[in-house]
Amino acid sequence: LSTSVGATICALLLIFRNAVLVKGFYVSPETLATSSAYLSIRALSVPAALANYVGTGACLGCGDTTTPLYSIGAAVLTNLFGDWFFICVLKMGVSGAAAATALSSYVGAGVAIVVLSTKLKVRWSSRIPKVKELLPFLQISGALLVSSVLAGLTYSGTTRVVNSSGSVMESAAHQIGLQTWWFLSYFATPLALAAQSIAPRELAEGRPSIAKSLTNRIIVMSLTVACGVGVTNWALPTFVPAMFTQDAAVAKTLQSVTLKAMVAQVLITVGSVLDGVYIGTGRLRQYLFAGVSSTIVAWTMLYYGVGLQGAWTALVCLGLSRTLVNVGGLPRLYHKLWLLQSGKEKWQ
Repeated sequence: LSTSVGATICALLLIFRNAVLVKGFYVSPETLATSSAYLSIRALSVPAALANYVGTGACLGCGDTTTPLYSIGAAVLTNLFGDWFFICVLKMGVSGAAAATALSSYVGAGVAIVVLSTKLKVRWSSRIPKVKELLPFLQISGALLVSSVLAGLTYSGTTRVVNSSGSVMESAAHQIGLQTWWFLSYFATPLALAAQSIAPRELAEGRPSIAKSLTNRIIVMSLTVACGVGVTNWALPTFVPAMFTQDAAVAKTLQSVTLKAMVAQVLITVGSVLDGVYIGTGRLRQYLFAGVSSTIVAWTMLYYGVGLQGAWTALVCLGLSRTLVNVGGLPRLYHKLWLLQSGKEKWQ
């Protein structure tokens, strides 16, 4: 099902890519060719990305927490090598960044599929599930879907705002900055997945104290990872701009938002890991509330924002509001864990 949906989305993007870019993102005629090539490459990765999500979810559902880590780790390393090879060696620029991301999606999906086929003995079927069979999954995944779609629209909205300024330099700098941001965001994903899988397992087995201890460790680790990726997001464009572009004007434009990119990276990293904590402990309403409220804040900033500075200010506000809402929900989460630990409530 995921492959079919992914193939359909891929085909639609390839067919209507110019209309999407011009009417949806205000891409200028000067950058249309480059943007079209970028979108075409990224569109080819959609089936793999959806298959990877399904494979990761299946592994977590079966209690396998190591395969998602290997899958994401392989994708991160592939993306890192691909960025260097396609951008620095082959000089492919933005298209090279897209190719690296697409390749990493297929590598991650391949690892998940191989493990599901061999280790977990999953039987594959080409039959399309009936709606009745999908309802239990949709009831659980509804909040996840809404929040993910809103986040995707927000990131796309930043591109629209930058392109509407009409500056080719800002558009190029934004794409580089956004690709860097996406790459570094991979490093927090294992922590979020660990929170989603380990906490429910311990709670289901009647060990809320261990679930609480592990949750504390994951949150502390997220702060360390967030600082690391944030500083990296600032340092690389600042000190080694040639790693991203040979155009001095684009590099200077990119450097004008590196501090905002760093702050946004730190905040959104912490917020995404807390999202994983809430998903793992069954607090989907809190997760959805954080996603919706932060999206409203970001969209408001995008509405009034202008150009590259406005787009990255909106991303900072997105991360700040999401993190504050999630931090505000921690007292209720720990109260729930205390009730479970004291035996006053049972895990369902």
